[in-house]
This record gives sequence, structure tokens and C-alpha cells, in this order.
Amino acid sequence: MTSFAGPRFRSATARPAMRAVAAANTRTRRFRRDEDGSILVFGLLLFTAILLLVGVSLDMMRFETERTRAQYTLDRAVLAAADISQTADAQVVVDDYFKKAGVEHFDPVATATKGTYNEWKKVVGTLNVSTNTWFMNMVGVKQLKAPAAATAEEKIGNVEISMVLDVSGSMNDEVYDSRGRGVGTKLELLRPAAQEFVTTMFKNVSGAGTKEGKLSISLVPYAEQVNLGSSFSGYFNLSSEHSRAACVDFTGSDFNSLAITPTQALPRTAYAYVRSNSSTFRECTGYDTTAIASVLPFSTAEASIKSAIGALTAEGDTAIDIGAKWGMALLDPAAKPALDAMITAKAADASITGRPFSYTYPDTLKILVLMTDGENTNTYRLMAPYRAGISPVYKDSNNKYYYYRPDRDSSAYDFYSYDRTQSIQTGTVRQCDWRGRNCKDVAVYETTSWFRASDINGEAAITWPQVWEAFTVNTFSSQMYAKAMGVGSSVFYNAAVDHANNDTKDDRLDSICTAAKNKDVLVFAIAYDASDRGQKALKDCVSASSYYYDAQGTTIADAFAGIANSINMLRLTQ
Repeated sequence: MTSFAGPRFRSATARPAMRAVAAANTRTRRFRRDEDGSILVFGLLLFTAILLLVGVSLDMMRFETERTRAQYTLDRAVLAAADISQTADAQVVVDDYFKKAGVEHFDPVATATKGTYNEWKKVVGTLNVSTNTWFMNMVGVKQLKAPAAATAEEKIGNVEISMVLDVSGSMNDEVYDSRGRGVGTKLELLRPAAQEFVTTMFKNVSGAGTKEGKLSISLVPYAEQVNLGSSFSGYFNLSSEHSRAACVDFTGSDFNSLAITPTQALPRTAYAYVRSNSSTFRECTGYDTTAIASVLPFSTAEASIKSAIGALTAEGDTAIDIGAKWGMALLDPAAKPALDAMITAKAADASITGRPFSYTYPDTLKILVLMTDGENTNTYRLMAPYRAGISPVYKDSNNKYYYYRPDRDSSAYDFYSYDRTQSIQTGTVRQCDWRGRNCKDVAVYETTSWFRASDINGEAAITWPQVWEAFTVNTFSSQMYAKAMGVGSSVFYNAAVDHANNDTKDDRLDSICTAAKNKDVLVFAIAYDASDRGQKALKDCVSASSYYYDAQGTTIADAFAGIANSINMLRLTQ
């Protein structure tokens, strides 16, 4: 059966609804395809994020600025409060620093502790840095906070100082100010400058309330030699050929070592005129019989050191190397037995028992202060065979001197005198009258400086030290030895005298300074109107370039003050 399907019919009310649905679908498809406005939305989101990041950075920068400011002020305040010489309460000092810096709102807290004898002081400062946020507040962070702390400690450890001061003749030179007016000699300006240095050291290291024995100072004046003095030299093993002076002759190898032990054999400088020009200047005693200023060792008495400095006089040449050698010897622990003996004899204070300490002894500074106004000059040394023992020189009861030469010839005239003559018969000659008659033998005489032992009244051989009290080495060489032996005038001098020039002495100074620096000794130096050569020698000697001071004219006091300040800063630990 065939069925028939007729056409579909929709009611009139259904058509508007269908059109509305179709329109909605069309708008939806169009919206999905339309991209207008999407960049704007993304840009707004990105701008908001950037603004927030910039705000966070600004908040962090403000906070870090405040924190740095607080830390810097706290560091300075705590360091000042830890100064042992500071008598105000630590909290008062710290508060005052913050008030003057305009940051008292940080409200720091300071606590201080110190040693029983005020030999150390430690200050700890703390605070909290808090900054309100401007932008981070939008994400719930209302404040940024951080603690700050600082600790400063000043210790008065053991300080050993050798002041090695040039007292050569040029220290008598006049000093002029910027207007060309004389203000005194170099030595006259040195004295108060060095004395003020001593005052500062005792104030900083050994002030009121401080345990005794923290500071010892050795004063080592030098010219062409260093005079130990009759008392201090007794604690070392100097040779005994005379006692007129207490200087020591060193050789090149001696400058490779810092140590001088009390038992070490030390050749005493000869009491002799050893200059090549017959000068009447003795290496240890100058132009007279009074020794140059002597060493003041291991002193704990401020007044005594300043008095010794005030009494310094100037004369002679310059031996920086020998000054540095003794300055370091008094810092080296090898000198401890000498100080122990001095303490036993009550020649040194018992509070410094144990010094010089070892180079690794804790909380101990060893300091060499080396000052010169010139440069190394020549040093002369009498050789060992001519220092002691019986010489070939004889002296009679009339104070006439004779050189004994037993191998001269077969005659008995073996004693030569350079300042006495006699007539001796050398033979005969036959003389007759004009007619050749009445002839007779007549004795022939000649004047000679040679004598027999029987010609010398009360002759006795004298020692070499006695020879050098009567002659300069140069005069003896040219007037006595050369004529007696028939040789050149300088033969004996060249054999008897060792001469070290400035090149040799600069090398020796460099050796002793290198040895000192290898032991962590702090070497400071002052070149006081010194020559270029002297300046270079000192620059090579110091432990650091900042430890070298070039003093001109009236600035010698500034140089010593600078060293005192540097030493004080080296005693601070943070």
C-alpha cells in the first residue's frame, strides 16, 4: 500500500523564535571571529604587573638605603665606643652618633665588656631596621624588617718598639720654614717629635688603669756606630782588649740574621783612628773620648726615654745598617737572656719578663721605627790581628815609640823611631895635613832613626790598643811601618783596615730589613730631608709603602704622629 506524505506546515508563532535563535548563533560565531580589543586587555594586565614590580623595587630600595645607613652609623658608633680611652658609657656614645647622624629613630642598643685591667674592651651594638611599604602593602606586606649588628674590640696587646734614630753630624744642620726663617736644627726638631711619639705610645698602650708590662721601648741612637754603653754592653760578650768604648764591628754575614745572643763573641770596635786621612775621629767615640749617645734598652719608663731623647747630640757619619741591626736585635727573642739578667740586677722592670717574645707570641706587635736624614756612608773596621795582643812597637821612658824589626840586617840596630834620631859611627876615614903628614883615623857618623835595644831607656813592648791611643792608623802606616819596613805608605793600612762603602751598607740594610719583614716585624721609616739614595734605601726597607714617611723641614713631628696613629690602628680588631 502506497502511502503519501504531504508537505510540512509550521505555525506562524514558531518562525520569530527560529529567527532569534539563528541571529544569536550568528552573533556568537562573529564574536569568536572578532579580535578587536584583545591587546588592550592584555596591556592593562601587563601594566598592572609592571607597576607592582616597580613599586616592590622602590620599596626594597628605600629599605636597603635605610638599612645601609643604619649599619654604617652603627659600625662607626661601636668602633668609637670600643676605644679603651673612651670614658663615656657605650650606650651614650652610640646614641650620640645616631643623633648626630639624624637616625636616632633606629633606637640602637649597645653593651660593653672590658678586661680587669682595662687591657681590652668589646662593644656589641644591635638594632632593628623597619620601613613601611608603599606598594607592597597592596599585596599584604605592610613593613620590611631586618636586624643589624656590629662588634668592635680594642685590645692592648704586647707592644715592643725599637726607635732607631740618626744622630750623625748632619742632624746639626739648620732647618728653615716656608719664609726662610731658621727654626732650629734637625736634632732640635727631632727631640720633641720623638718625645711626643713616646707620650702617645704610653697613652695608647700603657694608659691609666692598664696592666703594667704592655709596652717596652728601646732607644737606639746611631751615627757611624751604635754605642751599647758601659752598663748594657756588660750583658753581651764583647771582646776585652779595651774598655774605652762599647761598639761592635759586624761583617756582611751578620746582617742575614736578626739575633744577637748574650754569649755570642762580639768584636769590640777598636779605640782607634781608622780613617784613611789621619782624622782624629774614632768610630765609636767621635772626636773626643766621650762615647756617642748610648742605647737605652727595654725601657718601661716614659720619663727616662724622653729624657734620653732630650739629651741626644749629633756627630759623625751615618750607618743605618748598624742602627737597624741593633734595633732588630733588641726585638729578637735571642736577647731574652740579656733582659732576664737585667731584671735580676734590677736594671729593667720585672713587668716585661719574658721579652722579647717569640715572633709568634699571641697579641704582640714588634715594631722597628727607623729614621735618617741622609744615607749610608763609609764604615771602617780594624782587622782582628791588630785589635789586641802585643805589637812590634816599643815605648821608652821618654814616651818615644820604636818599631822593632829583628830581621833588618846583621846589626843590632833593629828599632826604628819616626820621631827620634841619633848619630852613630859608621866607620873611619884617614885624614892627613896638607903635606900628607900627621895622619890619623877619624870616626865617621851618620844621623839615623835606627836604635839598638841598649839605646832605648826602659823600653817595653806595648799592646795594639796602646799603639792606637798614640797613633792614627794612617800615620802609623805611612810614618812608622812604611819607613821601618821599606814599603809603600799604604801597605799596612790596606792590610789593617776593612772599609765598607755605601753600596755594601745599603745591601746590608736591605738584608736586615728583609729578615725583619720575614718575621712579620712592622718596619716604619722616616726620611728627614734625606738624599735620594737614603730615601730609596728606606722605601725598600719598610713593611708597606704606607709605612714610609718623607719628612721635610718642620714636618718631622707629623711623621712621628702618623706612625703613632698607624700603630694604634693596627691594635684594633673589628
